[in-house]
Amino acid sequence: MILDRLKAATAGEHAAVERTVEQLGYLRSVGDYRRLLERFWGFYAPIERQLAARPDWAHHGVDIGRRMKAPALARDLGTLGHSTATLGALPLCADLPPAGELAYAIGCLYVLEGATLGGQLIARQVRDAHGLSPERGCSFFASYAGDVGAMWRAFRDLAVAAAADAPAEQAMLGGAHATFQAFRHWLVRGATQ
Repeated sequence: MILDRLKAATAGEHAAVERTVEQLGYLRSVGDYRRLLERFWGFYAPIERQLAARPDWAHHGVDIGRRMKAPALARDLGTLGHSTATLGALPLCADLPPAGELAYAIGCLYVLEGATLGGQLIARQVRDAHGLSPERGCSFFASYAGDVGAMWRAFRDLAVAAAADAPAEQAMLGGAHATFQAFRHWLVRGATQ
């Protein structure tokens, strides 16, 4: 199954992203957590804009707007003190994976959607460490709330249908690799600033 292959092929890159997130120390203080969300915003806002611009999602039964996490990041950052102006002034990642074909885009989306699974654990940690909740500063990591399983199953079905042949599968793997690498590079840059 394609999701098993995606998971196995990107396990090292996924672990590297998780280590980088941990190094950013988001549990030390609300300020550190806010800086982590700023880095996530800088990546998610432009890559989601690029993904949402594809005209073929609806044709494949995907409500891409429902899968966008940048609005939740904007809400969380607003709760943590950002205004529309300061949010607009945050740096955005310019080194994104190319738009590519649909299978490649699904590989990119795999990385963003997979973060919703791990986000549930981070949401609990942030709640315990900083008293934040999905309603107050932690909606991004609590994405989909009780619908996480259903949203992941719908994504799985999309990925399986799109991985119809070896070239499509390779494109999906390429999109996932490129997204993990771009995301980690972006986070590392933030960790050194």
